[in-house]
Amino acid sequence: MGDSARRKTEDAAQSIGPSTAPNKALPRRGGVPRSNLIEELIQARLSDFRSVRNLAEMANVTPAAIRKLEAGRGPVATLIAVMRTLPFQVTVLSPASSLAEQLRKRREKLGMSLDVVASKAALPPERIVELESGGGSVESLLRLLSVIAPKVKRRAPERVYWGAERKAERDSRFTPPDFMQVIYRVFGPVNLDPCAHIASPVIAMHRFFLEQGDDGLTDPWSGGLAFVNPPFSGTLDWLRRSYEEWAAGHVKTIVCLVPVRIDSPFFQDVIKPVADIYFLRQRLKFGREGGKPQQTPHSLMLVIFGATARQKALLATLVRGFWAATNHQPLMASLGSATVASRSPVRTSAYIIGSTSCAAPLRRDGRHPVRVCSGPSGRRQGGAR
Repeated sequence: MGDSARRKTEDAAQSIGPSTAPNKALPRRGGVPRSNLIEELIQARLSDFRSVRNLAEMANVTPAAIRKLEAGRGPVATLIAVMRTLPFQVTVLSPASSLAEQLRKRREKLGMSLDVVASKAALPPERIVELESGGGSVESLLRLLSVIAPKVKRRAPERVYWGAERKAERDSRFTPPDFMQVIYRVFGPVNLDPCAHIASPVIAMHRFFLEQGDDGLTDPWSGGLAFVNPPFSGTLDWLRRSYEEWAAGHVKTIVCLVPVRIDSPFFQDVIKPVADIYFLRQRLKFGREGGKPQQTPHSLMLVIFGATARQKALLATLVRGFWAATNHQPLMASLGSATVASRSPVRTSAYIIGSTSCAAPLRRDGRHPVRVCSGPSGRRQGGAR
């Protein structure tokens, strides 16, 4: 990866935006196609919203070691440290307690001798032995994988810890009580928990229980503060609902605790321009019915609608993390007779896509009025509200 490509990758990890991870296959060497494992690893870092420096700190390696790894070089030990940190587990390889053992079991399962694998990978047999003993270089590993597991890819993060359970059980995870104490201290008492569970420790004046016929995705919201820790399988639906209720003026402040998933057009074009987004540096241990708390297999973020400067400053002192860059600017636009169905008067506003305002006509993106402007680079960007 050249300096220019590396800078683009780093920039993508420092701000919210589409991933700029390389999408070209790694080059061939000696006629042997290289594994796509490194591309998957880079994408995992970006989707986890970690910069090279942050990942290096968490994995206890140097930023230079991460850059070498993402270029397909360096020791396998660096790769293993990063895989443990993200976390990053792979499919295709046989289950085992270590990567070295996985490689050996995979080769044996295919019925391939050391000499045969070495010949196909264009590596000396002693390099294969080294890899199967926990050592070796990333470059040699990629060449070996191109022979014994050419379709290796990352296992879905949720399945690393939670995949053995039914979907309903995976979605029934409860915010840690100590984290909720921070929410109460920063934002005050919670008026509404729209996706409540009888076993949840969240203290709220009003709670919607699906088991009792409530539905937070359709029932009207109200109050000064809503806390939303939604079923992770429906994260985008709950973010959309939170945005709509806040934009309509039904709830003054809404705090959403959700996985870091920022690639949807709705998140990029609508949520990012108006919400304050705080990326947590730690992974919380969520409670569950009838079992011990488990750490999330993915990074988390707080998406906050209606936060004050004082609340943001206090939150940053109590929870390790960092704020996403924002460019919030007020925009008032008349929509004539346009209305949105609601039980309460609706605050009418429009959202710019682009870096500056312009005279482009308003159009509708679903229920949302949008003005599309061209940024300096001619690309769609997060804009202002």
